[in-house]
Amino acid sequence: DVIEWHFGMEGGQDFRVNMWDFGGQEIYHATHQFFLTKRSLYALVADTRKEDTDFYYWLNVVELLSDNSPVLIVKNEKQDRHREINESALRGQFSNIKEILATNLATNRGLSEVKEEVKHNMSKLPHVGAELPKTWVKVREALDKDERNYISLEVYFEICEKNGFTEEKDKLQLSGYLHDLGVCLHFQDDMLLRRRVILKPDWGTDAVYKVLDDEAVIKNKGRFRQSDIDKIWSEPRFAGMHAELLRLMINFRLCYEIRGTGEYIAPELLGKNQPGYDWDEEDNLILRYTYEFMPKGIVTQLIVAMHQSITDQGLVWREGVILEKDETRAEVIENYGKREIRIRVAGKHRKELMTIVTYELDEIHDTYKRLKYSKWIPCNCEGCKGSQEPHFYKYDKVREFITNRQYEIQCQKRPYRMVNVLELIDDVMIRTEAAGAGKRFQVSLSFPGERRKYVGKVAERLVEKFGEEQVFYDKNFEAELARPDLDTYLQGIYHDDSELIVVFLCAEYEEKEWCGLEWRAIRDLIKKKKAWEIMFVRFDDTEIVGTFSIDGYVNAEGREPEEVAERIIERYRINEQRLRDEKRGRR
Repeated sequence: DVIEWHFGMEGGQDFRVNMWDFGGQEIYHATHQFFLTKRSLYALVADTRKEDTDFYYWLNVVELLSDNSPVLIVKNEKQDRHREINESALRGQFSNIKEILATNLATNRGLSEVKEEVKHNMSKLPHVGAELPKTWVKVREALDKDERNYISLEVYFEICEKNGFTEEKDKLQLSGYLHDLGVCLHFQDDMLLRRRVILKPDWGTDAVYKVLDDEAVIKNKGRFRQSDIDKIWSEPRFAGMHAELLRLMINFRLCYEIRGTGEYIAPELLGKNQPGYDWDEEDNLILRYTYEFMPKGIVTQLIVAMHQSITDQGLVWREGVILEKDETRAEVIENYGKREIRIRVAGKHRKELMTIVTYELDEIHDTYKRLKYSKWIPCNCEGCKGSQEPHFYKYDKVREFITNRQYEIQCQKRPYRMVNVLELIDDVMIRTEAAGAGKRFQVSLSFPGERRKYVGKVAERLVEKFGEEQVFYDKNFEAELARPDLDTYLQGIYHDDSELIVVFLCAEYEEKEWCGLEWRAIRDLIKKKKAWEIMFVRFDDTEIVGTFSIDGYVNAEGREPEEVAERIIERYRINEQRLRDEKRGRR
């Protein structure tokens, strides 16, 4: 449910808050991506009588999906039953906890203090108080007054034009901002969904919950057809929008279509029991993922992402799946208690299928802003090769060895043999870094000092994703860069030691001598037909010598640094896929 709350603050400011109350049941966990946005305050309400609130789970979910937005913990002390929680431990792990409050909602004891803390913390959100263009305010007011659940994109554009907008990019920027606030939903990256702006977000989530709560769908272990959808969404408010709502569920990896049958499956409703099946344990490739905190639903999202490789629908369950492609099978099983996903691949094209599965899992991981996990690859020494329980190495550690040109690592099982690190990766997956094996940095940033504050925040997100040693941001390498030959040293980093160079173009970049030195090395990559290793981000329209109006770029104007960082991560993934395709001879 969405509840609108109006209140006043000192100084005469009027606040209006949209409060979302979303389901805590396990089946709803996969839908939290609808709600959790970064421009929000979260209240975790715990029932002290039941004493079953999993604080660590919910605080981790908020941290991952909302990019560490502020949180209030509210203890609802029913019958005045107090519950002690380890406040110092929680605060030590979660820096976004603002207050831990006690109330009794039956008697309203402590409720006024809770309300005051909500008001105070709402007023401190970064975007609150920011000066918005008058045109933006007028459009938002017009949308707020609109009683419809959704409008077409054309109608939204007309509302914008009536209130002073002229450029389409500005209209879309506003809808993206309102989407982040939870005021409306507009999925601009989907050709079908971008045609509608959902004015009442709870209308969309109600539709999803109706499917997940439907008794017939639950009884059928998550299976449903178009005829079922027509019944479930028979209310007039959903008329004419079945295709869009179904796409919404598919895009959020909540369901998939069994190819050529017209039947859909919601994996969250699948049975938990692993079915029986034969498995050839000879010459398996094995890989593991482990997590500091494991959000629920990673494997069900993978099931949706790779549903076209499910040839036997009897071999898919809530915590695992058997995938098949080109005479090769992959077994993917989630062990939530151990916070682990284990992959086994057997058959003719083991490396190719393993590469595809790990790529899809890494794509899912990227949707969680602060997810901490490790990828483990098996040892290939004589004692471990072919074993179902080999010694495992952290993938990042193996990559670090390659970066530092250390090509042997020791197995930690008897007889402790030395093994080749390049062969470790080659034995399990297609090594995408083959085109530049030994390149030190995955991403390097070239920018003028005047933009350091913004670029620094971009770098923070990239470091979270790739690790500090894999991202060249000069401030993180001050000691190393204190040298007399810095000019040629920097040129070497950008020209020879970076898989992806991100150039932040602006007036200051054109003027600065050091940027000019870096730009010479970067331009030479274009000459050598390596332009795909370069990505432009623009702060303004300044003409830069060596660039042209036909050059593509990411526009940083009006965008948060974290959003630009996500585009950089996306580009790095695209480059990885390009290398995979080249390896397979498709280009």
